[in-house]
Amino acid sequence: MKLADAISLLRKRYGEAALPPVRGPWQWVLWENVVYLADDSRRAAAFEVLRQNTEFEPEAILDADDDALLIATSTGILAKQQAGKLRECAQIALDDFHGNVDIVLDWPPIKAQRALRQFPGIGTPGAEKILMFEGAFNQLALESNGLRVLLRLGFGEEQRAYAATYKSVREALGTQAPIQCAELTQAHLLLRQLGQEVCTRTKPNCDNCTLSRQCPSSSA
Repeated sequence: MKLADAISLLRKRYGEAALPPVRGPWQWVLWENVVYLADDSRRAAAFEVLRQNTEFEPEAILDADDDALLIATSTGILAKQQAGKLRECAQIALDDFHGNVDIVLDWPPIKAQRALRQFPGIGTPGAEKILMFEGAFNQLALESNGLRVLLRLGFGEEQRAYAATYKSVREALGTQAPIQCAELTQAHLLLRQLGQEVCTRTKPNCDNCTLSRQCPSSSA
């Protein structure tokens, strides 16, 4: 099955996926770190509280008292840990980027990815995702749900290590026709939604999957 065909079917089912309320790499770093293990609605609520309390300024995050940060991070679990990560992010932003993390969009993708991986919670897939959403990386970045969907659709092979599995799927996607960044963001979000709601890790609901007829792993 072609990736473009799968995304077309998912768009017919779910409609256009809403983009997160994030603008620029720095806000993406904060979005990823503001809460731990929270759904999108709670993450968005925490993100808005952080915006109101700090305007996302690194200096303001460092100067904020613990209670101000905990109001945001307590939307998820491990609130104190995440508050500490926000401060760590702010310090890195000031020390290594002079407060302007968004400058990475002017850098070559490899350099930009390496720079973003300095922040807590941002690995290679996360750095690629940030750049893809910002139009600076023209390959499909995936998180675990979308990766699982593509594996079941026959893209790549599961390996012992997550990184090796990710690489295998990306190599399989490399044989597909190129897709523009705007479409890649929709692919990321729609595959993620299918993985969360239908193509779950255990007991996938193949009977309710819009891709089941083309899926070699389907039990429907």
